[in-house]
Amino acid sequence: MTMAKMNRARKYTSSIIEEILKSIPPLEKERTKYRMTIAARIDDYMREAGINKTELARRLSKNPSEITKWLSGTHNFTIDTLTEIAFELKVSIADLCMSKKEMTKKPDVTFIQITDTVSVKNPTTPWFDPATMPSYAMTKEPEILYGKQKENYA
Repeated sequence: MTMAKMNRARKYTSSIIEEILKSIPPLEKERTKYRMTIAARIDDYMREAGINKTELARRLSKNPSEITKWLSGTHNFTIDTLTEIAFELKVSIADLCMSKKEMTKKPDVTFIQITDTVSVKNPTTPWFDPATMPSYAMTKEPEILYGKQKENYA
């Protein structure tokens, strides 16, 4: 057997395991999924930055055992802790919460590159041109009577 085949996890099914999994509430499944995703992403970004647990612990003024707990996928992170981790790894908190699959999706945004510049004059509206408007002094607020305005100008 090759090394790659030996290290691959076997898919195992059992009625007992299926019953246990069915009994887990959907909200708890989501919590676990996000905790595991965050732990995996922290580990990925640590590897990309060439940082080990001890170094991250030193930078964050934490014990290395706390970093180990974070990477276990069972830790309930606070927003403050996620902010510290993201800041130190130079990523956003959103990056820590996305799976690799989500990170590789094409964005729904289309980027437009502007290659030429055009000067645009301030547009004037045909009904309001300050240069041609007569100057009226309003002596009293207009009254609205049955949908028509009664104008009182000097």
